[in-house]
Amino acid sequence: MLFALDLIGFLIIASFLGTLFLLNQFARIPMSMQSIGIVFALVLWGIASLLQKQLVYRHYRWNGIVGCFTLYLWIACLWSFNPVQSIRYTIVFTTGALWLVLLSSYPFQKKHIVALYGMMMFGAVWQGIQLFLPHAQIYYRAFLYGVLRGDYMLFRTLAFPRIESSIGGSNSLGGWYAVLFTLCAPVIIFQNYFWEKASFWRNFLSILLQILGAACLIVFLFVVVMSGSRGSFISVALSLLLIWLLRQAWYKAFLYLLVGGASLFVPSIRRGIQYVYSGIADKARYIIWQNSWEISKLVPLTGVGLGNFQPVYTYLFQEPFQHAHNIFLNVLVELGYPGLIGFVWLAVSFMVFGLERCRQQKDRFWYGVELGLTVTVFGYLLRCLVDYTI
Repeated sequence: MLFALDLIGFLIIASFLGTLFLLNQFARIPMSMQSIGIVFALVLWGIASLLQKQLVYRHYRWNGIVGCFTLYLWIACLWSFNPVQSIRYTIVFTTGALWLVLLSSYPFQKKHIVALYGMMMFGAVWQGIQLFLPHAQIYYRAFLYGVLRGDYMLFRTLAFPRIESSIGGSNSLGGWYAVLFTLCAPVIIFQNYFWEKASFWRNFLSILLQILGAACLIVFLFVVVMSGSRGSFISVALSLLLIWLLRQAWYKAFLYLLVGGASLFVPSIRRGIQYVYSGIADKARYIIWQNSWEISKLVPLTGVGLGNFQPVYTYLFQEPFQHAHNIFLNVLVELGYPGLIGFVWLAVSFMVFGLERCRQQKDRFWYGVELGLTVTVFGYLLRCLVDYTI
């Protein structure tokens, strides 16, 4: 039975990777094709439950929140501005919720997670190289002539090509690779893949894997920079800062935060932060935020329906913006205050649980996995203060 459960674990991982591939390469394929992965994984989940003669399920504090939030999304389709659009988006969210419960419940071992991370990183590196290689010469020349400055990332004053892919525009691509970076970095730093006892060859292999992992992270960072996604770059930097803080004793971390907060009163530091912020939150974003707030006041309890920000915004302001460039404002506009409360509750539950697990975890490998998941949620929420895509 153990062999069968191991095999099912690898097949579930393969199904998840297949789902990511379809989403990345063919973002606009029919829902019926996008759902193949989760349907196959649920069948495997059922087989594993039959083999163990009990439901393969592990309860986490967020499962109830996810269930209630998903139910609310389906109910909100009743009063949506465009019910068909809301149903499509709700199906996507429901699929993601099923994946969350399934992946967090199945008794995966280290070898399964290594296979997942390895294939995910290999695929992302291959795609990243194909995306930025055609433009590498332009960036290299800019670097040699000293014109590749921070102004490019902040104000986009230099006319460099922004790479993008089938998953979406440049911001979506940058966001996806920022997620990959923060997810994989702690695993590479704190890796201890299979062995408990050290030996020369095991240490050699660990060093080799860390070098390869570091090379992958460099590729991810190149894609983030060349996508021109300012929020993604800032989220990576602050996520790395969070990883460093979490590695400190609590009193040291508190002291560093206290010193950092006090430094905001230094005029030169405050001006520097204001300069960076002005590069990310430009005038257009302020206008979108103000208009989004006005829409939210029209439907504070119900929202306009999931996925309906663009048609409603276009109808009211004659500008075809796809989202509010702020995930909290976007959720408020589409789902009202009940949806916003549910979303914040879910995000806080993930963060609190992740921090608790990181403090309790003794195994270096699982510590890296859990730390990566925690800082990924942190980085995503931070980035989505000025954006909404992945």
